[in-house]
Amino acid sequence: MEHFGRFVKIIRWLFLILFFSAINNIDSSTNRVILSCGNQNRTNNGSQIVWQRFGKNLTSNNNFTFNQNKLNIFPCKHLAGNYSCYIRDENGTITYEQNFQVFIKFQSDPEQVKNVTLYIGESTKTLTFKLTSYPEITNITWLHGNDSIISGEAFESILNGFHYESTATLKLSNINETTDLGEYSIRYFFDGKQFERPAANLIKGGCAPLRWHCLPNNECLYSSLRCNNMKNCPDLSDEVNCTSFGHITIGNISHVNFTHLMIYYSFDDAFDHFERNYTILVKVRENEELLVSLTTHQYQDENNFLLVDNISNATTYNITMQATSITGEFGPLVSKLFSVPLAELPKVPPLKSVSHSNYNSIIIQLEKYPRDLDYTTTFSLYQNGSKVIDDVTIHSIPTKSEFPIGRLGDGKLENDLMYTIVIKSNSVVGGSLIPLMINYTIPRMVAPGPVQSISIVNVRSSFSEIRLRVNYTRPLDDGGTKSFKGKLTICVINDQDKQTNCETHDIVLKGMTGEFGFRDLKEETKYSFEVYLLSETSQIGKKKTVFFTTPKFSESGSSGGLDAGAIAGIVIACLAGVFICSCAFYTTFKARKSPSNNMQMNNNPKNRKAESQGALEEL
Repeated sequence: MEHFGRFVKIIRWLFLILFFSAINNIDSSTNRVILSCGNQNRTNNGSQIVWQRFGKNLTSNNNFTFNQNKLNIFPCKHLAGNYSCYIRDENGTITYEQNFQVFIKFQSDPEQVKNVTLYIGESTKTLTFKLTSYPEITNITWLHGNDSIISGEAFESILNGFHYESTATLKLSNINETTDLGEYSIRYFFDGKQFERPAANLIKGGCAPLRWHCLPNNECLYSSLRCNNMKNCPDLSDEVNCTSFGHITIGNISHVNFTHLMIYYSFDDAFDHFERNYTILVKVRENEELLVSLTTHQYQDENNFLLVDNISNATTYNITMQATSITGEFGPLVSKLFSVPLAELPKVPPLKSVSHSNYNSIIIQLEKYPRDLDYTTTFSLYQNGSKVIDDVTIHSIPTKSEFPIGRLGDGKLENDLMYTIVIKSNSVVGGSLIPLMINYTIPRMVAPGPVQSISIVNVRSSFSEIRLRVNYTRPLDDGGTKSFKGKLTICVINDQDKQTNCETHDIVLKGMTGEFGFRDLKEETKYSFEVYLLSETSQIGKKKTVFFTTPKFSESGSSGGLDAGAIAGIVIACLAGVFICSCAFYTTFKARKSPSNNMQMNNNPKNRKAESQGALEEL
């Protein structure tokens, strides 16, 4: 009974909590709200009332006061939200609960009217008006003076908790600076009443931020185009009152091939004004004599270089540089001396290697040239004092560290002959005093090795096809030829054992063997196959001949006997038959030897009678 009483008590409290948990929506149009938590009788006998807003306990202050079971909210313009009250008895148990949603009728104070600037070059603009209220505003109308605007309107209202956030936008296009500038207001309805508030003031402005106004053509330029030493505005006003000027520093100077100067220079303030474009005056003097005077335009990068030509070796030069602006200002004059060293006359490098290619060309390679000078190398080829080909000239750039290579003959030279090669070198400072002369004999091209063997590797009578495999020996020195050409002659051998109806075919052998196929041969006919090789100079190698008699070709594609497929089929069929017979014999033998079968036969009366009759017959 004690447990049953506790259960009834719990059910009663749950019923009370659920019954009084209904949310009361309170919509206030005044500046004061009074909430009541049940009736006054519930707070007797030591009970306690707790008020909360958004789950946090409330205390008495300038906004909240308590009077028995009532909560006074004042002023309540910004105090909308979820409220709740709890009544606890003397044991701390909640005996009553009630929830409230308080909506305060209000609209936010007018915002300060903002100026919207129409910059030079703009023809469209968007005006925006925002308002916070409860309930939401309706019937939005934009006004310009006394005229209402309908086109280009947009309105959005979003409920955010206990108030609405309304946004009205107006997009203006093809703006006329005479009629469309000025104040814009907005008209709307709230709580059944009409209101009108200023929204924006469209004014005429100059250039947009980060732009600069070019007055002659009333154009707005990017700020980066100002003070870049370039004429971006017709009156050069974009280059007036520029505080800094590029200072040049001459860096490393070197010569190129003893004929050019490579001058590197930089600006001290390159990082601050990297987009500036200065005019640079460059002068090169030798013993106070002006040799070069030029003007170049360079962006103010970190590293620039200038190439000056028409200089001489073993000479000292004075290089001066000065930057000038487009408005006629000059930077400091800087100078630097540089001496071009004496260039030695070129010498032909020593011979590195000489060889032939396919017995008809000569390849000659020299050692590397000295650095710091470009060379021109000329190869001349003679045979018995007469020039046999046109000179071959190559240009060597020593900075690439390459070995000069001359390829002579272009496949037109003969083997087993001696040639004289004359090599000369030239540079900008003169030619070589002593040419290099080399005698070289292209070795005699060895005839191709003999054909070692010819074998019949396959006979496919169904296609009347014979394939031959040919083995051959390469010569000891064949110039690295990747393949050999040759001839293959096929003849029919008649009854008098003579060759008739001969046909000759061109063949190419690669590697150490070759294989060829022939079709549409006659059946039961004796043929001869003769093979020999040819060198690049048409030297004939030793011939090799083989004889072969073709089999008889049947209509079904058989050569008169069983082919491998037929024989394999017969063997498989025989094996299958032997396997089946063996299985049958084994099954019969096992049945006869089985004791259970013998017992069954003896127990059968018919079997016993037959056995008795057999015994009598024996007696």
